[in-house]
Amino acid sequence: MNDLNYQNMTRKDVKTLSSFFSSEENQGIRVIVDEREKGSGVVEELKLLKANIKYAMLDVGDYVVSENVVIERKTTKDFSSSIVDGRLFNQAKNLKESYPQPLIVIEGEDVYEDSNLRPNAVTGALISLAVDFYIPVLFSNSQRNTAQIILKIAEREQLKNKKAVRVREHKKPMDIREFQIYLLSGLPYIERTLAERLLNKFNSPINVFNANIEELMTVEGIGKTKATKIKEVLTQPWNKT
Repeated sequence: MNDLNYQNMTRKDVKTLSSFFSSEENQGIRVIVDEREKGSGVVEELKLLKANIKYAMLDVGDYVVSENVVIERKTTKDFSSSIVDGRLFNQAKNLKESYPQPLIVIEGEDVYEDSNLRPNAVTGALISLAVDFYIPVLFSNSQRNTAQIILKIAEREQLKNKKAVRVREHKKPMDIREFQIYLLSGLPYIERTLAERLLNKFNSPINVFNANIEELMTVEGIGKTKATKIKEVLTQPWNKT
């Protein structure tokens, strides 16, 4: 099954979620929402579905529906940009360290169509989330669909599984190894797997920074485009304006 057919099928499945919801039944369902999601449109949809909303400044994720489950919401364009700047995999790491069952919802018509990246890069990121981080990814085609997904998961957690709604703080201290991976993961196109490969090859972050384009290209997964962009970021003078 190709990626487009999979997404079309997923969007059809998501639309059927509306049959699950009765606004009267949802009045006792609680969702803790990150303050930065207030203007997303999803919150208003949750309120229309009669969810009980509480705002908080969350360390990780956007919507907490139980002590076990946190949901990170990304639009298709944000998902693409988070791959490029390395933010996605740092967020995935923090989600996994903070909650037993995190998941990501990607909102938009087509994550491939809305991306400036090659399809293989998008597919690779989705695979990494599933295989490296064990984080499920769900697709939504609208803010309302996203709200329905969040509410249905909250309903399962709170009513069926009897889980309390509690925010977990991300306080796990990083050792030197994790700091090194975190540092390299800030480079363009570099996620955790590539950061570890770079460290295995060059032994330290400073050696990675000092490596030339040809040397960077000897690492599996780093071609000329990635190597050139890394060197550009590391060597271009800071523009104060």
